[in-house]
Amino acid sequence: MSHLRGDSVTGIHSVNGGSLEIAEIIVPEESEVEGKALKDIAENGKFLVLQVQKHGEESYSVPGGNTVLDAGDKIILIINASENETVMKKFGTEL
Repeated sequence: MSHLRGDSVTGIHSVNGGSLEIAEIIVPEESEVEGKALKDIAENGKFLVLQVQKHGEESYSVPGGNTVLDAGDKIILIINASENETVMKKFGTEL
């Protein structure tokens, strides 16, 4: 499925009977979330960023609200499947 979501999506999995998706995304430069803190992009009920691997680092960390997303960061997020198109667009990935 990831090849249908764009170059910045490196993996995607459907869970909970298809009502949720877990996606691994590399934040592209043109993304509207690039350079912003998680607390400033949060949308309750649409998605949750579970882990962030900062560009150039080898390990993931659990982010806080002040975590800033930069181009090249790899994130793992859980998405409400009904909001998939909106969330993917926000993170710079077109369907």
